[in-house]
Amino acid sequence: METNTLKAIINIKNLNNYDLDSIYPPESEMVASNRIQAVGARLEAFIKDAYSNSFKEINKIDYYSKYFSYMGNANNPPDSMLKGSDAIEVKKLESPGQAIQLNSSFPKDKLHSHDKLITRECASCEDWTQKDMLYTIGIVKNKTKMKSLLFVYGDCFAADEEVYLKVKNRLVDTIKSLPDSKETNELGRINNVDPLGVTYLRVRGMWIVENPYKIFKDYFNFNIDNQEFSFISLMTKDKFDSFPPEDKKTILEDDSIIKENVKILNPNNAAKQMEAIIIRFDVP
Repeated sequence: METNTLKAIINIKNLNNYDLDSIYPPESEMVASNRIQAVGARLEAFIKDAYSNSFKEINKIDYYSKYFSYMGNANNPPDSMLKGSDAIEVKKLESPGQAIQLNSSFPKDKLHSHDKLITRECASCEDWTQKDMLYTIGIVKNKTKMKSLLFVYGDCFAADEEVYLKVKNRLVDTIKSLPDSKETNELGRINNVDPLGVTYLRVRGMWIVENPYKIFKDYFNFNIDNQEFSFISLMTKDKFDSFPPEDKKTILEDDSIIKENVKILNPNNAAKQMEAIIIRFDVP
């Protein structure tokens, strides 16, 4: 049995409840047994439940293991990977204008198995070399009230990895040219900074990308105060066309779901445009 983003959208729409405290009550056995106490962790659980249709299930691990090949960890991307399908990153924000901090990981159009920032388990959990990268961004008010959820694929706003690696590698080469430098999984490390040789400097990258709510504001026409909840998804037309016919039919024939064909700028060449599709529904 397989799952995909279109199935997840339908599962989210059928939920009709987007308060994380209500879906995952702190005192419930569901939360206690799965340790989803923190708001960010609850949002991650929400995304996994959307793909595995397990919102009402207590023993979620049985459902997750059917659909996910990797469940992520706190220190390495991605947050999860679907079997034979997408890699998923989950970001919890308080405002649609808030930039997204990606830490050591630059924005990705695709996730590659050769990425030095992913774990060995992630790279070997299934037979794969490249996965589409889906960023799921939840706007959560008052710690529990999810006002909006955005699904946007990385290739809609992120350039090819070589664009970012050129900048990173230039920095690494500069650091390596300094005395007592050492190559690390970060940008580098410089030892023996002081005369006694007791201080070293870790050089880390902090990648920050504009929020896709802001990048695509002219397309989304989104005001967080106008609806109780809004779901928005943006993907290329090629990505939409790749989904199973029955799932596309479910989306296209649902009159309560807005479908809009748009043209967005190519992240690798702003002189060109790409065909994309917005899938949206609002709860007044």
